[in-house]
Amino acid sequence: MKYIMANFLLVLILGGVIHLQLQNLHHSQEKQQISIKSKDTSKRIPASISKNLDTEILKTMPSKNEYGIINEVESFVGCNKVSNAFKVKGRNVLLVGNACQKIKNLQVTNISNGFTASVFVLDVKKFRTDQIPLILGVNEIRFDFEQLQRGGVQKVSESISIESL
Repeated sequence: MKYIMANFLLVLILGGVIHLQLQNLHHSQEKQQISIKSKDTSKRIPASISKNLDTEILKTMPSKNEYGIINEVESFVGCNKVSNAFKVKGRNVLLVGNACQKIKNLQVTNISNGFTASVFVLDVKKFRTDQIPLILGVNEIRFDFEQLQRGGVQKVSESISIESL
């Protein structure tokens, strides 16, 4: 009976010590997370902007609370059509595109400030971009892609103009 009581007390003491250590560990992790969150005051930029690019691109990008109206512009790619110049209010635009033919490896770049947009393929002939920052005035947006031809693949470059008012 002495051995059972001794083992019971030993297990009870060790269990209490482990419980206290786990509680301290849990609380210290919460404090670290809180301190990390409070120290992170850096301005976020899209992944498509390299940190060593000229700061002119960053000047054209709005802060977190300045987005306001988000403009969507519908564009046609690979259709051999001349598109009109678009006019938008604001400093950002989302491109929603339709391709007249099957295209591959689409890259969308604002030539005016060097911003390369992320392209999200929605369907075989449909795509959407993330927000593209615009400079005031006329912005040339270039579409570089590969188009399937009878003999293989042809690299094509088209552009549209978007004027930010």
